[in-house]
Amino acid sequence: MKKLFLLFAIVVGFTMVGCKGDPNEKPNGGGSDNTPKSLLQVDKSTIYLGETVNFTVSFEDQDVTTRSVVYNIDGGALEGYSFTAETTGVYKFYALYKGQYKSDILSIYVKGEDSLTYPKDHNPGNIAFHHRAVVIDHTGVNCSYCPGMIDRLLMLDESEWGDFYNEVTCHAGGMAHDDPAFSAAADMLNQFHSYYINGYPQVCVNLHTARVDNTVNFVKDMGGVLQNYIKKEGADVGIAMSVDKLDNSIICSAQIKSAKYQEYRVNAWLLESDIYSPNQAGATKEHHYYYHHALRNTSESVSEADFAGLNIGTIEAGMTYDYDCEIARESGWVAENMEVLIVVSAKNFDGVWEVVNTANCPVGKSLPYRYVGEPESLSDAVYGSDDNFGEEQLATPVVEIKDIAETGFTAEWGAIEGASSYTLMLNGAVYTTTDTLYRFQNLSRGDYRLFVKATGEGYKDSEYSETKSVSLTGPSSIDWFTQSVDLVDDSQENIMDGINSSNAFTYSWKGDSVTAIKSYLYYADRVPSSYEEVISELPEVEAAVVEQVNSINGYTFTYTALEADTEYALCTFVTHENGLQYLAKSVIKTNKCVISSAVEAWLGKWSAYTEDVYNFETGLRKEHRDFTFTVTADEQNSGYVWVDGLSAQGEGVPAYAKVTFGENGEYILGILNGVVMEHIGGDLYAEWLSNCITYTYYDYDYDGKYDGEYDMVYESRSFMWEEFTGISLVMSDSGISCEFHEDWLYEDMSYKVNFMDVFIFNTDSGQVDFFTETDGTPINEFRAGAYLGITKLE
Repeated sequence: MKKLFLLFAIVVGFTMVGCKGDPNEKPNGGGSDNTPKSLLQVDKSTIYLGETVNFTVSFEDQDVTTRSVVYNIDGGALEGYSFTAETTGVYKFYALYKGQYKSDILSIYVKGEDSLTYPKDHNPGNIAFHHRAVVIDHTGVNCSYCPGMIDRLLMLDESEWGDFYNEVTCHAGGMAHDDPAFSAAADMLNQFHSYYINGYPQVCVNLHTARVDNTVNFVKDMGGVLQNYIKKEGADVGIAMSVDKLDNSIICSAQIKSAKYQEYRVNAWLLESDIYSPNQAGATKEHHYYYHHALRNTSESVSEADFAGLNIGTIEAGMTYDYDCEIARESGWVAENMEVLIVVSAKNFDGVWEVVNTANCPVGKSLPYRYVGEPESLSDAVYGSDDNFGEEQLATPVVEIKDIAETGFTAEWGAIEGASSYTLMLNGAVYTTTDTLYRFQNLSRGDYRLFVKATGEGYKDSEYSETKSVSLTGPSSIDWFTQSVDLVDDSQENIMDGINSSNAFTYSWKGDSVTAIKSYLYYADRVPSSYEEVISELPEVEAAVVEQVNSINGYTFTYTALEADTEYALCTFVTHENGLQYLAKSVIKTNKCVISSAVEAWLGKWSAYTEDVYNFETGLRKEHRDFTFTVTADEQNSGYVWVDGLSAQGEGVPAYAKVTFGENGEYILGILNGVVMEHIGGDLYAEWLSNCITYTYYDYDYDGKYDGEYDMVYESRSFMWEEFTGISLVMSDSGISCEFHEDWLYEDMSYKVNFMDVFIFNTDSGQVDFFTETDGTPINEFRAGAYLGITKLE
């Protein structure tokens, strides 16, 4: 049997206060359209008159362009796989593969020189974008609890998190009969989220991030979700946009700027505010009758399985994608009360398209890129189009890569006439120079992508150069950080502490100008195969440890409770203040199990008796009980033993114990509490637990005067799950005794172990079944008190 320690989370259940919709009205949750589709993609979705777009078609990740036909909805089949527009407007296309696999409809927006355009980037070298999630409240006119959610959302908006999300109201489902905020798009979003929502009102954060219920802790719970999701150092993308109205539609011009090399999808959600409903159930305040940010329509086709929108492909770090759209507006929707929410998504670790950033702009307004640290008031300004429009554009640099080393390389290009400086973009980081070459140094291992553009007074900036890719191996050695590992020696002092060369080793870190450390101890044969996987898995080390690493003496730590005769690998990823990073890996193997004299003395079969019995119905009583127990060594962990027979349930459920030396040379066998002995199945585990009498003390006498002594005012019995020594058997020159531990829990509370045994722990309910053996037989009596007359039999 192998020991298994579990950290249990006790879950406190609650009943959600809300409305249940008609189950016949509520969709069956998160379904998907399994009909195979081809995928139509385009190299750009926005063009000016005279420009050409090129189409590609794929099916099940295979390029099938030449075996497909692309159709213009208004003009029939194309002769090839490109399109050049002769008039402005929105053109719609779809692809058909093998005559039966049809793609979704894709829109191309053709602009003229006087068309709506997004604001010019006021800080083009910056890629640290302000991050906003999307908070979607599923509510309805017939939900009497929904006004309470409206109030809680107002409280959230006024909290510290009000600047880190955009709100969307989704009125659909069983609570939205005759709802003035209902729309076909809201109904589809309701179906998309049906795997989350199980009542009204409820809030979904992003497409998949979290669901938060309507409780008194709503603002606190939402803060916790946003705290875990929001990247305050910068989102994956930034969004600049302008919005205006036409007779029967809303138009939007946007630019998406990437902070990392990644594939993205985009959708524009049309929202309306100030929708009045006199029939809101449960309304008690005037603002309960008004709905804001209600979803009306989307620019891209959506389904109950897909709400992420148009696949715009992979965008290099620092590069941009222009996205224009026209969204239909139905009669009765008030254009002046409308806004467009741009939602950009990327695949998360589970391969699911999840929101990475959003931006919201009202009709008739423009929203510039918002960077980390910039005030929200900056977004209130109306920005014009590119100030350099019509100026002569500089030629594009042609870049060569030279002198590649472990941690750097040189980029070189020819001089561009009219250029006064050059901007370089390396994996999103911006560099500038007036020379025609640049040496990159102190780079970490990895793949790099470089672009260069020319800038000059009186000229429009050049286009960025073609991508140049460089792979660096990273430093093979460094002089600013060392990691050393050594087995713990088998000294008497260490053995008395329960550690030795078979279950512990010590590592030391010494650094100079180290700014961050990530580290993890693996089994040597389970270290991830790729460098990137290792880096992504390593947890961050506390700042206090990093500070100590940089001190004169460095940092030293001892890993304990390791398995004997086992090879481990300590992987540590460090970052220097100059940006250079290094992965250190040290492999060490523990020695074979060492049986100390203290462990040896306890091995074998023992007889014992107790004079106390505990019954859950009648309590503690005096009664003689004889029993035997057997002690065997743990072959994988020096200093640990199995003790079979202590349980009132008989043999087969041994306790786990740690053997150490006492201060006067005693051999101490301590039974460990909170150890899982067996997984019964499902959420049930057999676990050694301590039953304790808990005393609470009060340091004033009953007349309110301090008398200098503690007075006991409360006594209860409880079970403790923490891993600690609940019972100790002590072998000394005077014989063998048993100690049931007593200690302080808090400043005014202590416990005394009454007995220990195996109980069934339910991780789902967080409860202990006091009356059931591991085989299901009911019991309710246990041996208790100090064990007496302990004698070795063999």
